[in-house]
Amino acid sequence: YSEREGTTAARVFEDDIFLEDKKKRWQVLQSLMEEITFKENQKYLNKDIEVIVESCVDGVCSGHSSEMKLVQFLGDKNLIGEIVKINISTAHTWLLKGKIVL
Repeated sequence: YSEREGTTAARVFEDDIFLEDKKKRWQVLQSLMEEITFKENQKYLNKDIEVIVESCVDGVCSGHSSEMKLVQFLGDKNLIGEIVKINISTAHTWLLKGKIVL
């Protein structure tokens, strides 16, 4: 754990974990989370998902799916606020990319 001021843990337990150990543990967990997220995002490849368009800059739109996945695709700003169907062609750790399904 990592003690936070004002919590029971801060009053009851001594923080005897070295900062370097905390950083190593955090990195292990972060790496595992990224690995799992990347693998899970692969299930979206070649699938159609609905996305609410939140922004468009220089012809690249982005928005989130109902599962809060960040999705980018080509489009224009008149799509902002609309729900569009996107076919996912690329799945990264924190980002899905695709094309509008017509």
